[in-house]
Amino acid sequence: MRKASLQLTYDGSAVKSGIMDARDLAIALVSIQSLCEQANLILNGQQSTLTVRVKARFKKGSFGISLDVVMGVIAQTIPILNVESYLTASAVVKSIFASGGVLEFCKWLGGAKDAVKTDLSNGSIQVSVPGNNNTVNVTNNVYLMAHDPKIRKAIDGTVRPLKKPGMEQLSVKSGAKILQRIKRADVPRLSSLDTDDLPSTSPQLSSRGETQQAELEIVKLSFKAKNKWVFSAGEQGIISATIEDHAFFDQVRRHEITFGKGDRLKVLLLKSPAKRRGDKPQFFILKVIEVIPYPQTDLFEE
Repeated sequence: MRKASLQLTYDGSAVKSGIMDARDLAIALVSIQSLCEQANLILNGQQSTLTVRVKARFKKGSFGISLDVVMGVIAQTIPILNVESYLTASAVVKSIFASGGVLEFCKWLGGAKDAVKTDLSNGSIQVSVPGNNNTVNVTNNVYLMAHDPKIRKAIDGTVRPLKKPGMEQLSVKSGAKILQRIKRADVPRLSSLDTDDLPSTSPQLSSRGETQQAELEIVKLSFKAKNKWVFSAGEQGIISATIEDHAFFDQVRRHEITFGKGDRLKVLLLKSPAKRRGDKPQFFILKVIEVIPYPQTDLFEE
C-alpha cells in the first residue's frame, strides 16, 4: 500500500464549536508531517518519501483533521528494494500510532531516566524500569524511533493542543478503527524534549548527533554483539561503528546475508561528536538499508 488514511480528532470543551487556535493547528500539522517523515527515514532509509496531505474536517462538535499519508518510492531504488525490510505507508503509520508503536511506548516510558534495555534472542528489545516491576517488549525499530530527538520533538508538537485549557483528548483513527487515544494527563509523559530525560541506554540518544544515509565499504567485521565493525567511509577515511540493527544480525545468523571482499553497506549512520578535546567522534549504524555486493566482471561476456 502506498497510501494510508488517518483521522485525528481533538476533543474537549474548548473545541465544541469546531474552532481551534491557528498556531496550535499549524504546529500540530507540521509536527505530524515531521513525525511521519522521520519515522519513514528510520524504517525505510531513503528508498521512499512520505507526504501527509490534509483532506477535511470530519466530525462536528470537535476539531477533526483527515489526513492521507502518501508514500513515493524513489525510482532508482525500485529494482533493488529489499522486500522484507521495505515497509508500506500503512506499516509506517501503524509503527507510530497503533498498539505497540512509538507513541504507546513513549507514553509507557514517560521519560524514565533509569530504564534498562535488554536485547532478546528473537530480535526484539525488553525495556524495564527498576523499582516498579514495569517491563515491556518492543521492536528494534520502535526503540530507535523513541530515542530519536526529531521523533520526540514531533510527538511534542502533535500533542501540543492538549496543553491548552479545555482540550481533553486526541484520538487517532484509521477508518473505523481507533489506533490510539492520548488524554491530557498523558501529555507530560510524551513531551520530553530534553534528550537528557530520555533513558540513558545507548550513546545514540545525543541530540547533537548527525544522522545521514551513507555507503560504507566493509574492512573488518565481527559477529559478536556490541563489537565494532571497521569501514572505509570515503572522505571520512577509516571509521569504526557499532551496528544497532538487530534485524540485520538476525538475517546474518540465518545466512540470508553473506559478505565478500569489497562489499558495501548502505546504512542510516549516526555520528556522535567527541565529548572531550582530542577524542574521536563515535559512529552508530541505526539501520542497514541494503548490502551492495562488489561488482563482478564476466570475462566471457561479449
